Amino acid sequence: MSTAEGHADSDLTVPNTPIGQIAPEDMPRWIRKHYDAVKDTIGDATSTGVFANHPGAYAMYMREVYPKMFFNTSEDMRVDHKYKELFRFKMGILHGCHLCNSFNWQTTLDVGYTREQLEHALEPTVGLFSDVEVAILELAECFVLTNQDPHLTPELHARLKQHIGDEGIVEMGVLGAFFMGWQRLLFAYDLVPREQACMLNPPMIATPSVIT
Repeated sequence: MSTAEGHADSDLTVPNTPIGQIAPEDMPRWIRKHYDAVKDTIGDATSTGVFANHPGAYAMYMREVYPKMFFNTSEDMRVDHKYKELFRFKMGILHGCHLCNSFNWQTTLDVGYTREQLEHALEPTVGLFSDVEVAILELAECFVLTNQDPHLTPELHARLKQHIGDEGIVEMGVLGAFFMGWQRLLFAYDLVPREQACMLNPPMIATPSVIT
């Protein structure tokens, strides 16, 4: 199985949230900047319009937890940011979140992974990834929303511990929980277009996407 980078408009659902959206001109400057980036990339910035209802809460995500945990701006973080990009990439592909995947492809390429590697992230091909990268990709499966029986096996734990230690395993676990909570929010409030690969597509939404 390989991942797909592009998706036709007809492959996507349209966000249908009942929550009101703040007009772009009424957003704080930093949120407006993010809104424009999302709008320019996927054509739909429903999520940012909704989050602008509470700039303080959104700032906790965008300016506190995310930079510290994912981009390692906190000196307490121990796991290489490159591995975190790969971790996030696989979860985004498995969830079929169009917003996530539209950005994650490029950022994961930017840290040094190749297109061939990303196309095989769901089923890593021998020789394309290092031992630690294969272990990180397997760990990502423990945190996807569709996994009803997640389990860190002794075998996977041993392989991870060899490379990132128990400290790193805990760090990745907290990051995984953070990602999945946020993904649940995006889906529960229906804030993002979903790709056909998403096994959590809402059955009531059948309107073709107008994203360009």
